[in-house]
Amino acid sequence: MSNVITGLRARKALLKGINIVADAVKGTLGPQARTAVIARGDLPPMILNDGVSIVEAVHSDMPEVQVGIQLIQQVAKQAQKASGDGTTTATLIAQALCNSAFEWIEQGMSPVEVFNSIDKASRVAISSIKETTTPISTKDLESLKNVATIAANNDPDLGDMIAEIFMRKGADVSITLEPSFDGQTKYHIVEGFTMESGLVSPMFAKNGECVLENPVIIVTKETIEKFEDITPALEIAVEESRPILFVVENMKGVALSNLLVNSIKGIVKAGVVRIAGYGDYKDEWFEDLGLVADCHVFSGIGADSVSYVEKGAGHFGSVRRVVATSDSVQFIGDSEYQPDRITDKVLDLHDARNEARHSFDKEKISRRESQD
Repeated sequence: MSNVITGLRARKALLKGINIVADAVKGTLGPQARTAVIARGDLPPMILNDGVSIVEAVHSDMPEVQVGIQLIQQVAKQAQKASGDGTTTATLIAQALCNSAFEWIEQGMSPVEVFNSIDKASRVAISSIKETTTPISTKDLESLKNVATIAANNDPDLGDMIAEIFMRKGADVSITLEPSFDGQTKYHIVEGFTMESGLVSPMFAKNGECVLENPVIIVTKETIEKFEDITPALEIAVEESRPILFVVENMKGVALSNLLVNSIKGIVKAGVVRIAGYGDYKDEWFEDLGLVADCHVFSGIGADSVSYVEKGAGHFGSVRRVVATSDSVQFIGDSEYQPDRITDKVLDLHDARNEARHSFDKEKISRRESQD
């Protein structure tokens, strides 16, 4: 039977979890940040001052306290997703708000009134921050270096490198890290594409990520439920000794469960992600992904189905690497230079943006341009 707690006891348990996380991470704040040591069972301990990693490592054996820990972990993840930095700051702000709100409620203030007060104050704070914000141009190398160096834990060499990347590729660039096997820090610019969607099942991931090198990529607008519908694609992947990625409307039932079994057993390394967006946006994501992966997008109508996939027919594509998580998918190419098919599409989108009448449409097209 579930253990249900309410009232003061519940609030204290939540607050305890929140404070445990915030107190563990607060020493990493700012340029004078200290490090933390994280135990990893049979593995050697990890020494770092990365706020989000420390936050994610905290847990409690008390379920009610663990709920508070998970709440503050969600705050850190949202900050990381929105800006790529500031997880410690967001965690400490959340801690301060929760502790103050707890005191106000204990003094008799209505929880609704507390929420409305925090919401009103946050709007004022956000407005003030926006007024004092100094926009940085990607052509301002010195400012870029300053910001990048702070974000890189005051590593000037890494900060210079990050600033140089933004100078070369603009503000919409996405930077990912990979292990270096020669002991040197360097960067390599490749074409890529990020989709704001995620894995259909977390069981495809290891340590939160599903990494597929040179995968067979199948893109279809179908909801797949029958395992036999994906068997031809799996046979191609096994024959070529390559992993496989399905980008679908959805996959469930026997198709999903059997694919998971095959992946877990090592018969074929696989991943399944849902297409991003909704309505007409889905069609645009399908179109853009077909261009990036250089593959056919199956409509699911009649013979235009993934169950009829064939080698040599342009039905499937590939990229150098795919990194999929619960909420994002990165498609990473081999070269810095765009293929002609993508360059032509970007030019078409540029013309469409100039012709669009509404700011909403312009913003949507601009986002597609940066993705392609």
